[in-house]
Amino acid sequence: VPIGINEVKTVESQMHEMWFMPAAKATYNRELPEDHLEMWTRPNAWSESRQFMDVYFFSWKQTQSPAFESQFLKDKVIPLLAKDDIKIGLDTGFATWMSCKGAGTSAVRLDIDVINKIVAAGGKVSYISLQSAMGKALPERLVDECPNYSYTDRINDMVNYVSAIHSQYPDIKIGLVDATAALVVRSRTTGRDTYQELFTQLNNALKAKGKKLEFILLDNGSEMAKGEKNPGVMEYAQILELESFVKTQLKTKFGIIVTSSTGGMTDADLYLRNTLEYVRAYERLGGNPDFYMSESWHRYPEKVLPESGSNQVTLTNVFLRLARLAKRVNE
Repeated sequence: VPIGINEVKTVESQMHEMWFMPAAKATYNRELPEDHLEMWTRPNAWSESRQFMDVYFFSWKQTQSPAFESQFLKDKVIPLLAKDDIKIGLDTGFATWMSCKGAGTSAVRLDIDVINKIVAAGGKVSYISLQSAMGKALPERLVDECPNYSYTDRINDMVNYVSAIHSQYPDIKIGLVDATAALVVRSRTTGRDTYQELFTQLNNALKAKGKKLEFILLDNGSEMAKGEKNPGVMEYAQILELESFVKTQLKTKFGIIVTSSTGGMTDADLYLRNTLEYVRAYERLGGNPDFYMSESWHRYPEKVLPESGSNQVTLTNVFLRLARLAKRVNE
């Protein structure tokens, strides 16, 4: 008997969770998709996608957009997500280089203000992802302020961020999204710390404060996995090793951002093909992540809507195709 749309979340809950974020276009003037506001005024244009969606993430850019005006948030955004039992997540960069920015933990106040706004509108934030806090290179403008910024400093910043958030919202699950593994795995031949050691240090530092690393989300595109970019670094075999380490040693959840830099910079159809093949190939090799994140910070796909019925590949169309594949529905 075919699985009905309304049964997906209960019947297929043992399959991979699906997370979604219509990210700002970092490679295209840092703009949000031009129709991002229509997600909340045209809910029927992505109704099937929401049946597969477990978590919807807001980027900082989204929280500064008209979609986050208090009344709109209360009347449109929060009720739509609640109706389909979709949890809310925030993607933040405020833990990244936190002690180098001069503001210290006071920068966390900006995220707390966003959380407060969601709560005031009737919602609840379940997840926070720390964007690139472990591996993103220190920008030139901060080098003089932090000439010796180390991995220990990065870890301390993350622990301080988590502690500050949990002082007001202790139930929010906070994890790391980063390409650190891709950067550090190359250093094995030099004898420097491996990602296993760094992630263990972070996990232990959180445990010492009574906290926990709730997930690791790998930021690694299909071109890297296939060995077309930086051959030998975070290809499928290394991702499988990372997944095993995160699950068995750190005993936490593991996810993958499913994206394509080549497709994202050149063609939405290619983006769709590459992302679907990424999931198929990884699972053929035995990969079994707890969740997939569907997002594109590249120019393509350019629009969020609609999820179907159009000749144009959109972000919700990509999400829906990936979700059907990941949850074993109508493959």
